[in-house]
Amino acid sequence: EYLATRNFLERDEYVQRLSPTGTPGRNATWRVERNARSFVVKQFRPWPGNGRAAPGADERFRAEFQFYRTARITDGLARALPAVLHHDCRVGCMIFEDVARSHGADTRLSAADAAALGWFLVGLHHHSQSVPACARYGSREVVGWQMAHLFHENRSRSRKNDADGRWLARFTARDEKTRDAVEDARAALDKEGSSL
Repeated sequence: EYLATRNFLERDEYVQRLSPTGTPGRNATWRVERNARSFVVKQFRPWPGNGRAAPGADERFRAEFQFYRTARITDGLARALPAVLHHDCRVGCMIFEDVARSHGADTRLSAADAAALGWFLVGLHHHSQSVPACARYGSREVVGWQMAHLFHENRSRSRKNDADGRWLARFTARDEKTRDAVEDARAALDKEGSSL
């Protein structure tokens, strides 16, 4: 019904299958397969179901939409991101091009893919530096939430309990140079950064 109200269903199209994608329990993300094409619908939920209070859904929606809008200005970055086909701030919903279906992506990351991702992040960083401050969307609430999720080091050694901070904290044990880089990133994000 929602897709019909947003004119996303052509007269001769119909939905063949809906399948959840992404991390369960956070936001509602669905792959919608139609007889003609497929796309991904993401709705930002008020409270992700991971036991942690999160910033408002509207705040997270605006932060993510700003990321896609900013990054896609640069041609090289735009080619590496799915197109945003529709956005609706009223209900916190975004509809994306289905890159996994159109480009045959799988869940494994090859060395070439990792290198491409690295250069994408370098390009994104340089591009973000050229965006005027007045055009940036910054929410300290969202940044604080990101920091708690990314940098918090859980004292428990059980991976079952290491729900927070597993993404970056695990790298601090590798060597001093890596640990310093992670700490520098944390300090910059805490001081004035608008995103990681």
